[in-house]
Amino acid sequence: MPIAKDNFENVDEHGARYSISTQKEIFPMLDKCHVCLRGGDRILDFGCGKGGALLSFLDYGFDHVGGVEYEKKTYDVAQENVGKLGLQDRITLINDDARNVKEQLDDYNWFYFFFPFDKVVFETVIGNIKDSYLRKHRKIRLIYFTAMDYRFIEATGVFRLTTQFTVDSRQRVVGIFESV
Repeated sequence: MPIAKDNFENVDEHGARYSISTQKEIFPMLDKCHVCLRGGDRILDFGCGKGGALLSFLDYGFDHVGGVEYEKKTYDVAQENVGKLGLQDRITLINDDARNVKEQLDDYNWFYFFFPFDKVVFETVIGNIKDSYLRKHRKIRLIYFTAMDYRFIEATGVFRLTTQFTVDSRQRVVGIFESV
């Protein structure tokens, strides 16, 4: 069930409500990427919440997953969940504003966005991922769930839209972008 952003302590005008994406949505979404995971593939979830999607990504076959969560209480729950499951060696959590996550991006080649913040923050994050690509060239894939205007992603000159589809359970568009 979604939680209004009014219930968060750290949220500012750029945050979004807390809502989960489920394995029922994540697996078909990844299947539609038409890419077989290779050893070493890593995904970073922006707005990872309590960590449910991170577990789905591990179940799907990612070697390592990471999550960025700005809301401290939610981050603490995610940390507790990771600890209870003994997955500290496979899950990295970051408690920070997504705009501040920069060098850590170099460790990932997939990035997942389930509408965690507004366009102002999103544009900065995409710029940071572009800078990461320029520091460390690799095939990068962006999964953009609940896609709003995405032209600024393509305007980076680094990413292009390769696939777009609707997730039936929410009637939301998902855009898949790849580095060129």
